[in-house]
Amino acid sequence: LTAYAGKKIRIAFYHVAAWPDTAPGWFIDDLEILKLVPEFTGTFEEGWGDWSVEHGVWQIGAPESGSCLSGEKCAATILDGNYPHDTDSSLISAPIRLPEEPGTEGNLLRFWHWFSYWTSDAGYVYLSELNTATGEWSDWILAPGGGPIVGSSGDWTRKTIPLNDYAGKTIRIAFYHVAAWPDTASGWFIDNIRLPGIYLPPCEGDFDNDGDVDGSDLTKFSTYFGRFNCSVEFDFCSGDFDNDGDVDGTDLGKFSEDFGKTPEQCFITPQ
Repeated sequence: LTAYAGKKIRIAFYHVAAWPDTAPGWFIDDLEILKLVPEFTGTFEEGWGDWSVEHGVWQIGAPESGSCLSGEKCAATILDGNYPHDTDSSLISAPIRLPEEPGTEGNLLRFWHWFSYWTSDAGYVYLSELNTATGEWSDWILAPGGGPIVGSSGDWTRKTIPLNDYAGKTIRIAFYHVAAWPDTASGWFIDNIRLPGIYLPPCEGDFDNDGDVDGSDLTKFSTYFGRFNCSVEFDFCSGDFDNDGDVDGTDLGKFSEDFGKTPEQCFITPQ
């Protein structure tokens, strides 16, 4: 229900039955709504997490043909064929606060995608900003360079979107898919989404996202080593791999494992 955060809702368990046959039906018990702090995740290996969808279509899992960029799961307009015509649907992230001073790498959204769209269909990347005074989200706006994403990528490619205008602000990201009628295609597949403070395997120490873990990443790690107030309320700490609020020896051990890795080791190419 993350898409409805801040709104008053009702829940309906809707049952429908045709004629003439029936069955025992539907039994419901122990209804529970958990109110948690949404967490932005950059990979879909654990499933949906706090991602949500408007108007259906989007799925998360293993493609029936081909593979994700890395791991077993990714997000796709459909995993086992062509997307349906006459559809529009958004895959929406959990909120994330961007650092006010992100450092040399800047506030950049990076993700890998594979797409194959019919002539009149496309994908877009939209942003919405939280008004911290009112708790209301802004209307969705097209991100800089956020589309249209059309045609065919041919293979997995990396896309970068600058977000420096949103430094210090809380945003959501929407991958918006729209399809006309009547022809369709394989659609849009997304994996390994990176934002400042989101570090993904297999090279979590690749802070500048250039495909390796080298001296520039060590400099970034050294800047934050010893910090103990790492959180979205204060500031992001590059290198807080275990998300315990500090950058200490445990994080140094993780960085040491990554140090020296090459692009061939940092970017897993689908087989």
